[in-house]
Amino acid sequence: MNDFVTVFTVPKNIDASILILIIPSLVFIAICIAEIVLRKKGRRGIFPWPTLTMPPIFGIVVGSILLIGASAILINSIIKTNRLVSAYKDGEYEIVEGIVHVLHKQTADSHDKVDVVKIGNTEFVINSSRFTPGYNLTIADGGVLKDGFYARVYHQKGTIMRIDIRKTKTDDNPIGTNGGTNGTNN
Repeated sequence: MNDFVTVFTVPKNIDASILILIIPSLVFIAICIAEIVLRKKGRRGIFPWPTLTMPPIFGIVVGSILLIGASAILINSIIKTNRLVSAYKDGEYEIVEGIVHVLHKQTADSHDKVDVVKIGNTEFVINSSRFTPGYNLTIADGGVLKDGFYARVYHQKGTIMRIDIRKTKTDDNPIGTNGGTNGTNN
């Protein structure tokens, strides 16, 4: 019988939340282009743009900058995810196992967005605001690497690829996972 349950493995696809920046940028650019075309044809524009404070050309520039930035983040995310998934599949990782010791915990007001945990002789910085395909769920956000838990962590240079938590002796639920749902990121 396996004493561990896997609560996190590196996802095989990219985080779609970056589309939150790409889609509005495209819509904003399209509206500004439509505005310019309508004005060139002598028609009234879509919106009553203030002529000196926000001309449509400026909107196209701002939208393009946002689109380029979001696209760069998306491409970087795809590359990082592919590298990490490949490394995980190829067994290019280290395994650390032991009791989790929380050295620093994210504050309740979330101004400090990192947890620092130590397992064996290895310290992990878990940053909830970092774009990474690796594990980044802090304790305040429902993370599973809590003080006193026994964990097996697969990592590559500090980027966590997989977390197994030891089950309790009294039931089939792993410690801290609320039935195996809290902290999963598949």
